[in-house]
Amino acid sequence: MALQKEEEDNRTVEEYLRDIAAIEEKGLYPEYSKMRRRILEFWSWALKEGLVKPNERVQDAVKRLSKKS
Repeated sequence: MALQKEEEDNRTVEEYLRDIAAIEEKGLYPEYSKMRRRILEFWSWALKEGLVKPNERVQDAVKRLSKKS
């Protein structure tokens, strides 16, 4: 049995937020709704505070933010 290679996610912060908001709006997987709202709150706050840029890749933003803490 071979392990699948994890695909790199190249979405920007803006695309990621849009995707999560769309899933939340559709009501898919309601058991994860609270978590999605927290994700939306965090990334919206990070954008507002200028900690991340809308066109920055999510993976790059996470790496950069985790180095600061």
